[in-house]
Amino acid sequence: MSHFERLIACIRSGQMSEAQISEELRNPVFASYYRQRA
Repeated sequence: MSHFERLIACIRSGQMSEAQISEELRNPVFASYYRQRA
């Protein structure tokens, strides 16, 4: 499982705060990956 997949799993299971999520989404690579998966 990639780092991004782990991040998305944490987001989906509610383990990350909104602030943590927006911090991660500042990374354009993760942001585009997230949009593809969301």
